[in-house]
Amino acid sequence: MSNPSGGSNDGFERRIMESAIPVLLTFRNENFDEATNPLGEVEPEFEGRVTFLTVDVRDDDACLHNYGVVSLPTYLVVKDCYIRDVFVGDVPATRLRSALEVAAQRA
Repeated sequence: MSNPSGGSNDGFERRIMESAIPVLLTFRNENFDEATNPLGEVEPEFEGRVTFLTVDVRDDDACLHNYGVVSLPTYLVVKDCYIRDVFVGDVPATRLRSALEVAAQRA
């Protein structure tokens, strides 16, 4: 999983907007509980079909406002420059998997 944060959003925004495949964008902070993180289960299944990006809001809180994030963690499925699905809080891997499967089929 890559971290797009690091000062400027320009490269990060470009990666999302120019991606030919769906992007799962995860917003989190230092309280993110890796034990309940569904990405560890889902990410290997979609390798090469979905780009996984993580924003640590401590490093880049401007993204919270840009994407309308009000609670953490938040997961956004982005495809063709549109947010296709939004998941907030502890999300079962099955729900993320279903949304990513639909988005990847459209790719």
